[in-house]
Amino acid sequence: FELGIIRNHYVGRTFIEPTQKVRELGVKLKHSANRSVVEGKRVVLVDDSIVRGTTSFKIVKMMREAGAREVHFRISSPPITHPDYYGIDMARLEEFCVFRAAIQLLKERKMSDIIEQTYEACKAELLKPKEEQINPVRAIYKPFTTEELNEKIVEMLRPEGMTTPIQLVFQSIEGLHEAIPNHKGDWYFTGHYPTPGGTKLCNQSFVNY
Repeated sequence: FELGIIRNHYVGRTFIEPTQKVRELGVKLKHSANRSVVEGKRVVLVDDSIVRGTTSFKIVKMMREAGAREVHFRISSPPITHPDYYGIDMARLEEFCVFRAAIQLLKERKMSDIIEQTYEACKAELLKPKEEQINPVRAIYKPFTTEELNEKIVEMLRPEGMTTPIQLVFQSIEGLHEAIPNHKGDWYFTGHYPTPGGTKLCNQSFVNY
């Protein structure tokens, strides 16, 4: 866990730790802002990803209480839109804040038919052999730009009554590929699974939702 002040900007960085005990200490530190450092400042938070958004909500609340003038999230990964089945047990779509944001936008814009169409499409795919299945879940995100999803996530992260400006910026898929040209896959962000089993489980995950 590193803390630093760069040109009057407060910067916090956290990394995956080798043990749960060390991770818990990092989270505790991250949730203990020094008011003398934060108050009146533009706070820039750099993280590898936002998955559920629960930790981010706590951080926003904590930064507000410490007197931050603005809160900016810089996320080094693109938005996580699809479940992962290759070592990380994240199988429930509704756990992803980006998915919840997309669903909420579809409902607000009277586009709920896309949700129903995707459900029927996923059910139809599950009747096929897994080697022949495609991923209809991508249709949930297709109507929206990353900026629109960002705005909805910020709205979801903002504690009630908070007026402190919040900005959220994700890495782009293109930027990710440029940074990691020999990557092993981007299904977490694109839904292009490397195995038929991944596609099948994604379809099942939407049906379960």
